[in-house]
Amino acid sequence: MPWSETPFAVPLLLAAVTGLLLAAYTLGRRERLDPPAVAAFVTVALATALWTGAYTQQLAATTVAAKLFWTRVVWIGVALTAVGWPVFVLAYTGHRRVLRARVLAALAALPALCVLAVWSANYRWLLTPVGLRDVAGITVLEIAPGPLFVLFLCYSYALDVVAIGLLARAAITRRGTRRREAAVLCLGSVLPLAASVASVAVLHPYPYVDATPMAFGVTLPLVAVVLFRYRPLSLVPVARTQLLEKMSDGLIVLNADERVVDANATARALLANGDGLIGRPAERALADHPALLDAIERPDDDGERSVVIERDGERRHYDVSVSVVRDSLGAVSGTLVSLRDITRRRELEQWYQSIVDRSTTIVAVADAEGRLRYATPSFERTLDYDPGDIVGERVTDFIHPDDVPTFQSALADANEHGTGALREVRVRDAEDGWHVIEGQARDLRDDPVIGGYLLSGHDVTARRRTEQRLQALNRVLRHDVRNELSVVQGYVSMARERIDDEEVREWLERAHSASEKLLDVSETSRYVDAELERDPEVARRDVTDAVADAVAAVERTHPDVRVAVDAPESARADVTRLFEFAVEHLVRTAAEHAASTDEDVEVRVERTTAGVELRVRLGERWLSEGDERVLEQGEESPLAHADGLGFWIVHWAVTAADGTLAVAEDGRVVVLRLRDPDAS
Repeated sequence: MPWSETPFAVPLLLAAVTGLLLAAYTLGRRERLDPPAVAAFVTVALATALWTGAYTQQLAATTVAAKLFWTRVVWIGVALTAVGWPVFVLAYTGHRRVLRARVLAALAALPALCVLAVWSANYRWLLTPVGLRDVAGITVLEIAPGPLFVLFLCYSYALDVVAIGLLARAAITRRGTRRREAAVLCLGSVLPLAASVASVAVLHPYPYVDATPMAFGVTLPLVAVVLFRYRPLSLVPVARTQLLEKMSDGLIVLNADERVVDANATARALLANGDGLIGRPAERALADHPALLDAIERPDDDGERSVVIERDGERRHYDVSVSVVRDSLGAVSGTLVSLRDITRRRELEQWYQSIVDRSTTIVAVADAEGRLRYATPSFERTLDYDPGDIVGERVTDFIHPDDVPTFQSALADANEHGTGALREVRVRDAEDGWHVIEGQARDLRDDPVIGGYLLSGHDVTARRRTEQRLQALNRVLRHDVRNELSVVQGYVSMARERIDDEEVREWLERAHSASEKLLDVSETSRYVDAELERDPEVARRDVTDAVADAVAAVERTHPDVRVAVDAPESARADVTRLFEFAVEHLVRTAAEHAASTDEDVEVRVERTTAGVELRVRLGERWLSEGDERVLEQGEESPLAHADGLGFWIVHWAVTAADGTLAVAEDGRVVVLRLRDPDAS
């Protein structure tokens, strides 16, 4: 078969060889590459090699039959390229969801129809060979396009325009090397389209010569540069888009010349002029953030620093980690800077530190030998010690010698149970005074952060002093006053028997009555104090029985007062030992008011879903504002206080068993609500 030489043989064969080499390179590394993009690109590379190689033969052939044969082969490459390149662009730009079997079949339908047509007897639907022509010394085949050819041309142009649009968008929106590789691929996509348009419109001096495959002689080397330099088909760029761009940590990459070559979305949003970081020297790109620039240039020994970055009026804390990247020869090839937002952690640290600094609780850490390793600032406020001055000292050096066994016992309990109670240990302050400290010791020697005994305590010196004073006053009230009142009563009784003056006798009667009341208060104080000294024993008792006993006692002392009781046969609830005394006090107080008003005292007991409700009612107000305050709130004021201890006892008795009290109907009714765990 005779052949003729053409000036296009060398660029066409170069494009064919480039396509084969790129396909072989890509297939040899397919395990580390993105599968959809690899399949599409290999298809394009092989199709381009087939197209350019076959077109070289078509131009060199000298007969119509030979040229028609190679034209048919060319159409196989044309059809594969027309589908493969848009598919590659879709995969490269991240539109993988479009690449489904039905979509691919639809894209390939028209190109496949053209291939079938050109190899069939009805090839004139696609093209009609007119004859051979000599163009500038080259024998070319003159072809008349058919309707299928025109349809395919419009279809392929539309796909090319879409591909160019996607690549242009990627070149505009991406940053760093990803922007450059997209721009190169966009240029490589424009060249074949421009060559095809020039050929169809006969804008070059060689009519009937298709410049499109020759344009691939330029496009494929451009693609080769992208593949070898930027490696766009590697899984790493795909992972970077999915991972690095969406990371909450900011990432900045500097090259060996300390120029910013990449930054993820978090870093760009965080830093001032974030969209203008790429390509600028670090000292200029980060000029608005001198603390960050200083952390990058002079990191700590562990490669980390903490900085504060302010953006839009908001201050946030970041941990800056600087990692130097070296090549195989040990030379610095770049720097990776990561920014982790630790604002919440720093706020918590400052919050906890503020609590520790202002707390009155003294906290210390002692090692296994009992030496202080840490002391909170409260040591200075409580004991006048500078925390830094006492670190390293033995804890027992500050404890009263008589209380050292108590402290050692607490440590022993901590060793065995994890926690040991420190009960009233006397600790010496900086002025050699003694403070009573109460707290606990925890064994945290295995804790990686504490690594010792955690000691905490409160200064209860003032409370202990108050308790001692109250004990002394209580002893005077229970014993000395009672004894002296008994003497007063004895002398008043003797004087009353020897004096005939009725007015004086009446005075003595009042004095005797007042002393009787004081003795009752003393006895009540002794009883209540003894009960309160013990743990408040709570037990289920019958409220109906307690009411019956209280009413009976009151009726014996107030026989003229009628007490009406409405109660079920049994109503059990949780109460303390003081409950019967409390009920009797309420009924007796109401009876004393009723004696002067001819009112009836009403006592009602009712079972509820939560337990038992007890109501003591009188027709008129019989409680003062101070009484109500004590019953409901358990407190007094200088202007509103209860009369005696009785209502205090009622409050203590009910609330100790988790009950509640209320005053209703403008001071005429006292309501006690008692719990019963078994109630439904």
